[in-house]
Amino acid sequence: MEQLADAGNVVPTSPVAAIVIAWNTVRRLAEEVLPVSFVGPASDRQRNLIHEMERMDMPPESLELFRELGRLHDRATQGDELATKKAALDFVNAAWSLCRQIHPPRHAAA
Repeated sequence: MEQLADAGNVVPTSPVAAIVIAWNTVRRLAEEVLPVSFVGPASDRQRNLIHEMERMDMPPESLELFRELGRLHDRATQGDELATKKAALDFVNAAWSLCRQIHPPRHAAA
């Protein structure tokens, strides 16, 4: 999840770029971890990811966070909403949280 650290570093100079990096990291991690094959437009892939998250019994809050991050990403990249530094930082922090839920860190055996 090095990319999320990169996203955090980009926030001061380009909030939209930080959002793009963070969202792409979440989406790629979900695509790598979840057993879904992807053919078709991005909207279909996102629906398939959500469906697979539901099948894996992810908490409803995680599913809603995934949906909300996708919506915020779309609004920021389409120019529908001004991405402030604070909003971008909040987005990156939420992306960290979601990534840990999708793929929890492995702890070394004691």
